[in-house]
Amino acid sequence: MEWLEAAIQWFAERPDHPLGFAFLFLSAGIEYICPPFPGDTITLAGAWFVGRHGWSLPLVFAAVAAGSVAGAALDFLFGRKLHAWREGKDRKVDRALASILRGFKRWGIWLIAVNRFLPGIRAFFFVAAGMAGFRLIPVLALACVSALLWNVLIFAIGFYAAKEWDRMKSIIQSYEGVMWVVIAAGVAAILWRFLRRRRAAAESR
Repeated sequence: MEWLEAAIQWFAERPDHPLGFAFLFLSAGIEYICPPFPGDTITLAGAWFVGRHGWSLPLVFAAVAAGSVAGAALDFLFGRKLHAWREGKDRKVDRALASILRGFKRWGIWLIAVNRFLPGIRAFFFVAAGMAGFRLIPVLALACVSALLWNVLIFAIGFYAAKEWDRMKSIIQSYEGVMWVVIAAGVAAILWRFLRRRRAAAESR
């Protein structure tokens, strides 16, 4: 995204610009609405703004954290709206969704707690939480804690390599690559377990 890099460079040279804080807030939230959007790059840019260009640490930190929580809230409310959508689906679809949501009710609270550390898929946790009937306040509280912990890590990386934007991006991209392998392995394990149970149920009939 060349335009994003250009925007980051433009704001970097304008410390504490009001539109810069709006840019950080909106970009952190957009990731939850459009998951391919590189929200972690924006958080990293905020750390770079502080460490290299003298931006206000409290304001930058608050902007990216608030953007993350706002995006999570929108996903949650969208999940709530999907309750009505489920009612219009046939029984097979509804049974499949009910099975997924049962699993999410068991493990979802932990996924929400670590959502910021899982790239690319974090938005879906909040949609599922809305569909599963979780309460909004506890979900957003966990989203806030997760965002704060992740941002502390990102800002630590930013201060460690404050003068080297490319190096900072390389560290985060390496982390995301490892996490994608872990996520793929986890999905494969869940799918294998599901298929094994389904085969066992078919053989017992």
